[in-house]
Amino acid sequence: MVATKAGVELKSFEQTREADACQAQYDPESMPASMAVIATLSELTGRCPTDLRPLHEVVDTDALNEVFCNDGSSDGDIAVTFSLAGHTVTVNALGRIAITKSNGTAPAAPDGEDPHE
Repeated sequence: MVATKAGVELKSFEQTREADACQAQYDPESMPASMAVIATLSELTGRCPTDLRPLHEVVDTDALNEVFCNDGSSDGDIAVTFSLAGHTVTVNALGRIAITKSNGTAPAAPDGEDPHE
């Protein structure tokens, strides 16, 4: 487990050598996807979660949490990609988050998935 600046524990957090991208794993059974996204982005940028643009301004957080709740109804192939705080964020139904600095190229999807499928 990795404790984040947001006070949230992620299962894992790996930052690239260039420090502009990361992959994280969270537990969808115990944490809403929206909380995991903010914790991961905060950890990547080194910024306090309250200093980031509110997530609800760019994505419907209730819908994001509902899609990725672990009640057996989510398909493991589901992924959502959006932009936040100069980064491209991809979340999938397996509790994986990939964040890359936005630069006009496609984001790195969790575990090599194609975010455009």
